[in-house]
Parts: sequence; C-alpha cells; structure tokens
Amino acid sequence: GGEPGETGPGDFGVALRHMQGMLWQGVRPLLRRAREEDTMARLRHFAVCVNDLEKAAKFYETVFELKRAGREDLDIGSAIYLTDGVINLALLNFSAGAGAKASDMSDPRGFVGAHHFGFQVDDLADAQRRIERAGGKFFFDLGDERHGNFERKFKDPDGVIFDISQRGWVGTDGAKS
Repeated sequence: GGEPGETGPGDFGVALRHMQGMLWQGVRPLLRRAREEDTMARLRHFAVCVNDLEKAAKFYETVFELKRAGREDLDIGSAIYLTDGVINLALLNFSAGAGAKASDMSDPRGFVGAHHFGFQVDDLADAQRRIERAGGKFFFDLGDERHGNFERKFKDPDGVIFDISQRGWVGTDGAKS
C-alpha cells in the first residue's frame, strides 16, 4: 500500500497490533480490579443484640427466609447465627459478668440494637497492621485461631467495634474450615 487508500500486506499486522493494544487497554483495568478484589476485605458478618434469641431468629427466618447456620452458648452470652448464603447475621444476647467486657457495656443485658460487624480478610496479620497504623485498637480475640469461628476484635478511632476473620463466619460464602 504505497498510495493513500490502498492497503498492503504489512497494513494487516499494523491493524492487528493496534486492535491488540486497544483490547489490552480495556482488559488491563479489569485485571487490576480483579487483583484488588482478591485482597479486598469482604463484609460478611453483622451482629445485633436482641432480647429473645428464638423470637428474633424466627422473625428473620420467616420474613427474609434466612437460614439458621448455628448456635453458640458461651460464658459471654449466647448467639444464633443466620445466613442468606453470603452474610452471617449474629443475633446476640450478652450475659452479665463476662458479657459486659465482651460487649464493652457495663450491663449489656437489655441492650437491643446493632453491636458490631466483621470483615473477612486474606491475611489476619497484615489486616491488623493496617488497622493499627490507621488508628484502630485491638480489643480481644474470640474463639480459637486454629479452628472455625475465630474473630479478632478491634475498635476504630471512634470506638466502634468490628471484627476481622481469615476463616470467615458460619454460613458465609467465604467460610473456611
């Protein structure tokens, strides 16, 4: 293709390289976003204090068709875990004594409402470093780090309680045994 408007054998290669470049420009941000999503913390846990665990559980099972994923009775109180298959909704009822420390309330009995939330992270130690660098403070660990339902609790700079977990929570899409 020496004349304007004419094409030659080398023009196909130029056009192909141009198309590959355009395609790569479109794919590169998608790959970068996929990498970022692989390491992004995922909100997978929300905890609400209720007066009557069974009554509250029945409500959310009936109204929103959540499935019961488990129950725990510990010295700090009791919990029923519900799930939609992605997020764990923990219905909590704290006890006096140990429950006061865990809930960060002088008397948690009778408190109703949102209490904390949790993020599943890929690397517990790295997430803790980032939290503390940003002004978050370690609160306490709940569970056994080597087994299932383990969470490391923190307070953000305003005192809001949140958890991180590498294994996730029962009933969530990312839960690991």
